[in-house]
Amino acid sequence: MIKAGSFILIAAMLLGGVPFAEFTVKEAAVPQAETVMHTVHQEDRKTPLLLSSVNGVTLGDDRQSVADKKGVPFAIQHDTVEPDAETYDYGYMSVTFSGTAVERVSIPAEADTFKVEGTVVSIDPASIREALGDPDYIAEDGLVYQRGELLLKVFLDAEKKRIVSIDYYCLANV
Repeated sequence: MIKAGSFILIAAMLLGGVPFAEFTVKEAAVPQAETVMHTVHQEDRKTPLLLSSVNGVTLGDDRQSVADKKGVPFAIQHDTVEPDAETYDYGYMSVTFSGTAVERVSIPAEADTFKVEGTVVSIDPASIREALGDPDYIAEDGLVYQRGELLLKVFLDAEKKRIVSIDYYCLANV
């Protein structure tokens, strides 16, 4: 398990633009806690992207709207715990519905790029920072960008020093 201090160093590396290959994790003295979260000041933000859509999908879109925008998914996975939830797998992203509406969009790092409001962003630290500015929060497992009730989270793997995925969801679904 990665200690919170190690993760914060990984997040600092992402924010500072240091390439993963040049970064080594060092132990840091931090208080023991389940979740470590730091706020980054709003005035540090570079761009005002509102997170109204990711990869052309808007939270709240219905299935037909997503199908019209993205076509037929490669697979549809039904949730065994939540009977109203299912996930459309498009390969380069997955779209999770709760009831009739989109609840979450998840993009694996292997997709290489994603779109925020039509702006193409490479899935690398420098490009994400250029497009979205500094994150609003540094969480134990990633960097969080918040615009009102909308969230975009860059999930990180601190052990492998890499981005795992980009997730787009609503604060009400946390």
